Amino acid sequence: MRRLNRLLEEERGATAVMVGLLMVPLIGFAAIGVDAGSLYWEDAQLQNGADAAALAVATHCAHPAVDPAATSSTIASDLTAANDIAAPDGTTVIFSGGAECAGGQVTVKATRTNASHPLAAALGIGATAVNTQATAVWGSPTSSTITLPIAISYCEFQKSTLAADGSIQLLQLNNPGSGQTNVGCAGTTYPGGFGWLSNSVCALNVTIGWNAAVPGKSYPGACDQTFSVIKGQTVLVPIYNNAQGSGSNGQFYVYGFAAFTITGWTFTGNNNSPDPNGPSCTGSCNGIWGRFINFTFSDTDTTQYGGPGNLGTTVVQLVKDWS
Repeated sequence: MRRLNRLLEEERGATAVMVGLLMVPLIGFAAIGVDAGSLYWEDAQLQNGADAAALAVATHCAHPAVDPAATSSTIASDLTAANDIAAPDGTTVIFSGGAECAGGQVTVKATRTNASHPLAAALGIGATAVNTQATAVWGSPTSSTITLPIAISYCEFQKSTLAADGSIQLLQLNNPGSGQTNVGCAGTTYPGGFGWLSNSVCALNVTIGWNAAVPGKSYPGACDQTFSVIKGQTVLVPIYNNAQGSGSNGQFYVYGFAAFTITGWTFTGNNNSPDPNGPSCTGSCNGIWGRFINFTFSDTDTTQYGGPGNLGTTVVQLVKDWS
C-alpha cells in the first residue's frame, strides 16, 4: 500500500510540472484571444467614426453654404475622434477630384498606430496598427423610386426661393398636350403645374429623360395610405421641362429632381387636406400645396451623378470600401 501511495505522489509531481510548463502557452493563447477581441472592437469603433466622417464631409460638400467656415479635415477629425477610447492617431481626407470637395467622392482614412493589447504585450508582442477607411459619394440624382407618381413643371420650381420658411406654392394639375396655360407658366412650350405619371401605383421609379404620363384628373387610389402620413414631409419629385403627346400618349421630359415639402392637397374624389395658409384652390381645382427646399437625401434607391446641380437637391451615400 505504501508503494502505491509513493507512485501516486510521484505522478502528482509530474502532473504539476506538466501543468506548469503548459501554463505559459495557455496564458499566451488566452491573452491573444482577449486582445484579438479588443482589436476587433477598436477596429469597429474606428470604422464607425470613419463612416460618420465620410457622410458628414460629403453632406458638407453638397451644401457648403450651411456652414461655410467648416473644412473637410476639421469635420473628419472631429467625428473620427468622437470615440474617446478608440480615437485615431491620424485622419486623412482624400477627394477623388483632388481639391477640396472636388469629384463628388471622398474617402476618410482613420489610423490608430498603437492599438491596445496589454496581455499580449506582456509576452513581448509589439504594438498593432489598426487602419480603417470609408468612402461616401454625393451628387444630383439621375433616377429615383419616388414616393408619389407626380412630375412638377420646371417653371413652377423657378418660382421657389428654396427656403424652409418660403411662401407656400399651389401646384395645379395639368396634362401634357392639353394646351392649358392657366397655371402661371406663360411663355413656356409645356404645361405648368404638375401631372400624374401613373394612376395605378404610388411609388414609381423615374429616370431623367422622357417618362410616360397619364391623362385626366384621376387620383391614384394606391396613394391613399401615402397621403394619410405624408403631410409635412419632404419628398423627392421629378421636375419636367418639356412635354409632348396627349392622352395615353402623353410624356413629360424629366430634367432633374427636387425636394418638395407637402403641406396640403385637394383632388377630385379624394379626401382633401387643403393648406389654409396657401393660395386658394376652389371649384374644379386639383392641386398640391407645398414648398421647394434645399435638401440632402440618403437613399439606396437613388442613383446620383449626372443630374443638373441647380435644383437644390443632393443624394449622399456611403460606399463601403475596405481596400
